Amino acid sequence: MKRERLDNGGGSYFATPKQDVSFISTGCRVLDLALGGGWAERRIANIVGDKSVGKTLLMIEASANFARKYDDGKIYYRECEAAFQPLYVAELGLP
Repeated sequence: MKRERLDNGGGSYFATPKQDVSFISTGCRVLDLALGGGWAERRIANIVGDKSVGKTLLMIEASANFARKYDDGKIYYRECEAAFQPLYVAELGLP
């Protein structure tokens, strides 16, 4: 995958988005660039990290963006840390 430098003087490199893959935005431009265009559609995403670093929030934001793009789409989510709160999720825009 080709990489290009983001002109911020910080020395960060980001993946160039592929043209043949559809993406769903993460809601954060820098994260979209780091992932190569956002969350790749028709792919399984596995978010791994320490406790309380925002994994569930990333999933909620990705799912809400997916639900906005595809009204009849299905979202499958497996919660391992019991951090999923339905009322909070509804406030963030996930149906």
